[in-house]
Amino acid sequence: MRIRHASLFAIPLLAIAMAAPAQAQNRLSVTPLIGGYIPGNDIHDLRDGAEEVTVDKEAALGLGLNVEFGWLRGSLAYASGATVNVANVTDPTLEGEIGEGNVLAVAADVVFRPLPRLIVVQPYLLAGAGLKRTDYDWETEGAADVFPKDQSDFALHIGVGADISLGSVGLVVEVTDFISNEGNDSFGRHDAFGMLGLKIGLF
Repeated sequence: MRIRHASLFAIPLLAIAMAAPAQAQNRLSVTPLIGGYIPGNDIHDLRDGAEEVTVDKEAALGLGLNVEFGWLRGSLAYASGATVNVANVTDPTLEGEIGEGNVLAVAADVVFRPLPRLIVVQPYLLAGAGLKRTDYDWETEGAADVFPKDQSDFALHIGVGADISLGSVGLVVEVTDFISNEGNDSFGRHDAFGMLGLKIGLF
């Protein structure tokens, strides 16, 4: 009789234990992030007469915020003060640092968790779409007439990461890429973020 009663209690306890990870994944959570902004490519589509001009942005500090509920997520990433350099111009006085670039990107994502949680670690993939806003602060006179303009573009968003669960809070490590139009009707402009964050479960 005692064994039978014990088994009756064990069954619901086992069901609760199995349901706990699913309930945890369906919780609303916010994740502030900090890390690095990594421009994925130079800007090669600018020309001064017949001469091609190369403009590149350097890496900079990146900040982010994720709001997640189950497999749905809203992502925000921001980088300020990415140094803009220019090269391959006829006038050598125009080469070097000419300004700074800021990037603000937002996206709605779907989160995929193809592998089970490994002890406390949960790997994931994400994919979505949103908008990317690029602003420039030019230091060189006349640069705004030749080099990139402020613009907003549709962007695809992809990424990979892992979260380490510590109960109602956890650690998140992820790398994501906002991919937008390169100016020739192809999606080749990459703005990536490598981030570390604190995931806070709300309810």
